[in-house]
Amino acid sequence: MMSGAGSRGRRAPRHARRGAAVGGFTLAELLAVLALLAILAGIGIGVFATLPSRYGFEQSTGSVRALLRRARAAALETRREAAVLLDVKGGKVKAVSWATLALLRLEPSNLTPAADVRGELVVEGAGGGAVTGVVEGRGRGVTPEAGRIGGCLAFAAPGAHVDFGTAPRFDALEGVSIEAYVYAADYASLRDPAYAGTRRQPPPGAGANAQYLFQVAGKGESYYLQVREDYAIEAGVRGERDPVNDPGRVARARRETRAGTLVAERWTHVAMVYDGRDLKILVDGQRRDLGPSAGESVPARLVASAAPFVVSHPDPRLSFLGALDELRLSGVVAEETFELPGDVVFAPGGAEAVRFDAHGQLDPLFHNAPVGIGVQRVRRDGSKVVVIERADIRVERSGIVR
Repeated sequence: MMSGAGSRGRRAPRHARRGAAVGGFTLAELLAVLALLAILAGIGIGVFATLPSRYGFEQSTGSVRALLRRARAAALETRREAAVLLDVKGGKVKAVSWATLALLRLEPSNLTPAADVRGELVVEGAGGGAVTGVVEGRGRGVTPEAGRIGGCLAFAAPGAHVDFGTAPRFDALEGVSIEAYVYAADYASLRDPAYAGTRRQPPPGAGANAQYLFQVAGKGESYYLQVREDYAIEAGVRGERDPVNDPGRVARARRETRAGTLVAERWTHVAMVYDGRDLKILVDGQRRDLGPSAGESVPARLVASAAPFVVSHPDPRLSFLGALDELRLSGVVAEETFELPGDVVFAPGGAEAVRFDAHGQLDPLFHNAPVGIGVQRVRRDGSKVVVIERADIRVERSGIVR
């Protein structure tokens, strides 16, 4: 009895009570939980891994849009052309804008009756500064006269020219523009033996039937703009040698218009523009050159010339004959580049250049419709390229970027 009652009243050992109250996981349950955590972790890592790529895509698209808008703003501010050049295959973008390097201008108050002129000529420079050119006349020299706007410089004597020296500002290697109101003299008398013998000689190395040449402005072999005896206009540029890819080749580009483009003794606005991609001749705002010759390549960068920048030419066989007014030399002074990351590319078939005119609109010489640019995020699977997403940029004819 006692033993039975004692047995019923005996407490269970402490370790037995604790063990009955504690639950546990089986091995299968633990493995299932670990597998679930691994799956969730993998999903999270994948999501976070794509974030930098997507951010790079959105950032690249935004950068291209911003570059286009800045180029348009530069065109509006400077009243000069601006351009955004796209290397579709290389994924590079370059924006260029222009500034005036020199403006040759004479106002009526500067005019004098002197037949011979030799002295300083104040020229408007970029940023509101001024540079000084030297008017160097040979024979009758350079004569100031009433011009298209205010005063102008008349070039009559062989070799009469304006020398601006060799300042680095005139080495516009990334892009150059020469524009002027041109008044071509009557060149018919050049074939008069008496005139040719006393006032004018044939151009260097020319045959009996060669055209006489009249340089408007230029800087040695780097760039030039000239008029021919048949009233065609010619422009040319010379590039640097490529010591790595083709050291023996010098890239040159030359453009010309048809004979009779200019009319004798009439003011005409003429311009040559080189921007690293193209060389063109504009006459009264319209492109008039005949395009590149076969096998020609436009240099990506001009060669630096030790020659001075001159209006007309010191060589009597190349000096201008007529008058020039409002001659402006411009160069590419602001350049901004951007390169797409490896998994972001330009869509094929898009624009390779977007050019704004001086009013901030798409330049009608190059664009007759809105311009579209596609930007794609891709994944490369061997030789196959898979497009993951795409964004489209549109530039309206008004210049607005969307």
